[in-house]
Amino acid sequence: MIVHIFNPEHDISLTATSCPFTPPAAARRLRSDLCYLPALWADEGDGVLVEDASAAVRALERLEVPKAKVTFLTPGDLRSVGAGESLEIAPWGWDQVLCHQLLTWGIPAACLPDAGQLETIRAVSNRRWAAEHLLPSLCVDPETMTGDASYVTAWDEEIARKMASGSWVLKEPWSSSGRGIRYVHPGDPMTPHLMGWIRNVIRRQGGVMMEPCHDKVLDFGMEFTVTRQGIAYNGLSLFQTVHGAYAGNLLATEDEKLSLIKSYIAENVLSLVRQKIIQILTPLLPGVYQGPLGIDMMVVREQGIMKVVPCVEMNLRRTMGHVALALSRRVPSKGVMRITYEKGRYGFSIRDMHDDEC
Repeated sequence: MIVHIFNPEHDISLTATSCPFTPPAAARRLRSDLCYLPALWADEGDGVLVEDASAAVRALERLEVPKAKVTFLTPGDLRSVGAGESLEIAPWGWDQVLCHQLLTWGIPAACLPDAGQLETIRAVSNRRWAAEHLLPSLCVDPETMTGDASYVTAWDEEIARKMASGSWVLKEPWSSSGRGIRYVHPGDPMTPHLMGWIRNVIRRQGGVMMEPCHDKVLDFGMEFTVTRQGIAYNGLSLFQTVHGAYAGNLLATEDEKLSLIKSYIAENVLSLVRQKIIQILTPLLPGVYQGPLGIDMMVVREQGIMKVVPCVEMNLRRTMGHVALALSRRVPSKGVMRITYEKGRYGFSIRDMHDDEC
């Protein structure tokens, strides 16, 4: 049996240096409220780990979308499942915190990545890795591509002068959507609060990412799956962010998504980026990681010209783009999927969208 796990605290858990580790309350709440979500992409007969099976069934029924028949399992069920049959764990993302939990719930170590694999996943998931190993190699055509990111390990006068020369985005190397980001514009004072945040990030995570603030036109991404045989391209993801935080995904066919992006960027540019990603990552990842992979990108306006930032960040885990791809195959009409937060609870919604709302 394949057992799927929604652990959205994964990005924060990558910062942990030891276990047990307690993620922030908001991350734990998100996991608790939406633990049923893997049923939207699971196959017939798969299992989904939840806290309350009855509540998961009710939440899934409210979505009213076609889905496979899955078995909802609680942590107490895992020991008997692991002992009784061949077991494969398919989490949102792999980290040592999740592995520690699974071991305490009776999952055999043979079903989990070893310490070396976990450390590689952690290192490659650091925004520094993509900034140094992926982004420069993808920006092969300055006429159509752009992007720059630096890893700063100490704050000095040179960095301060650079900050004063334009608008910048500061990011924690490991952080979840919308968290761990600060925007700094010309004339903004370097307040004690901001300097304290920078020093704290450097102390805890070794450095802070520094990226130019682009004139963004469109958020999008490319979704892949890493297997032992190589890297397969799954499709495009068109999504919205608000101050860096995830806000929703478009549910549409590949032709519809491609048509929208092509109004800004030529299709051959997208094809080149996709081919380069596969070329660069194929020798590196299949031996240490198998599973979903997503790369966030942007269309930006630079001196009046539309360009692609071919790697804003790389997510060595499942993404909402993968979820949208799975739902687009099951929901016949164009729509939007969103994570909502109302009255102290997270929810997941899907609504139809008319063509004039694109």
